[in-house]
Parts: sequence; structure tokens; C-alpha cells
Amino acid sequence: MVGFMLKRILVAALLCSSVALAKTYTVQSGDTLYRVAQKHGISTTRLLVLNPGINESLKIGQQINVGGNTVSATKPSATVSRSSSSVVRVAFSKVGASYRWGSTGPYSFDCSGFTSYVMKQMGVSIPRSSRAQFNGGRAVSRNGLLPGDLVFFQGPSGHGGVGHVAVYIGNNKIVHASTPSTGVIISSLSERYYVSRYIGARRYL
Repeated sequence: MVGFMLKRILVAALLCSSVALAKTYTVQSGDTLYRVAQKHGISTTRLLVLNPGINESLKIGQQINVGGNTVSATKPSATVSRSSSSVVRVAFSKVGASYRWGSTGPYSFDCSGFTSYVMKQMGVSIPRSSRAQFNGGRAVSRNGLLPGDLVFFQGPSGHGGVGHVAVYIGNNKIVHASTPSTGVIISSLSERYYVSRYIGARRYL
């Protein structure tokens, strides 16, 4: 009888240890990814990992995971673990900075000015323009992207060559100096706009 009870206790303990309930938070007015992460003592990177489908445009009343497991409860992949690297932290630190044509930081950027600034903080010098950046580095396949890679897109018209560049941060997300109205933001490569304009990627690190 004692042996049976011990077995039941062990099984219950194993079940409890294998299931970490997600801690949720309801988005309030004025919340951003950064503010929510700060409120709960986690990094913005961790917040993105916990919420695979999230983007920078949080909605009031939205429920987001701020602790526990992701929905899939799978082990972090190599992409996720590398997303905590220095280059990603530098990119995140500039989210919210303003967009200004021809600017290379540290308080405002255009798209290629932002990527060249991030690489410079890593001790890597890259060309200034997005087209020149695309012509350098090492080509990377879409499925082979790693945090720190630069990803390139056609311009707003959806025609012609390279017109925009961003820093890939893992979890299918990019950080980039987007437009004068948005500044530096986080976007998803799954968004139709970027899917239709994707050209390729280059690795400088």
C-alpha cells in the first residue's frame, strides 16, 4: 500500500514539473513590448519567444504570456537561444527611435543607417547603402536565417531591386527603421507586405 501511494505521489510530481502554466497579462493603454517586459522583469526577446504570433502593435485588452511556457511548450531552438546575442540587444535598444533619411544614429536612422549602426556596435564595418549591403556579406537562405542576419526587400512599389533592409532577430521577427511615421519598429516576416517584397539575406557576423 505504501509503495502504491509513493508511486502516485511520484507521478503527480512529474506531471506538475512538466506543465508550467502560462502567466498572462492584459495589455493596458500606453503599453509597448518594452514596457510590458519591464513590468514583469523579463527581456523583450523573452517576451517575443513566449508569444510567437505577437507584433509591436499591442491592442488594449490583448492577453499575452509573460511567464511559463510558450503555447507549444517545446525546447528553445538554436534560433531562439541565439536571439539573446549582443546584436539583437543592440537592435532592440533602438526600437522607438525616429526615422530620418540619411541618418546613421544614435537617435535617428534610415533603414541602412540602422543596420550599419547595429553592425558597427559589433565591430563590423559594412557599406552604407542597402544595395551595397546586399552586394556584400555571405548569402543566406530564407530557411537558414539566424539572429543578426540582414534581410532585404523591394521598396514600397514592390518593383525593382533592393529598397529596404532590416536586422533579423529570430522567431521570424525583424527590427528596422521603417518609415518617418513609425521609426524603428519590430515586424514579422510573415506579414504579407514583407513576404511579397522579400529579396534575400546576407550574413556579416
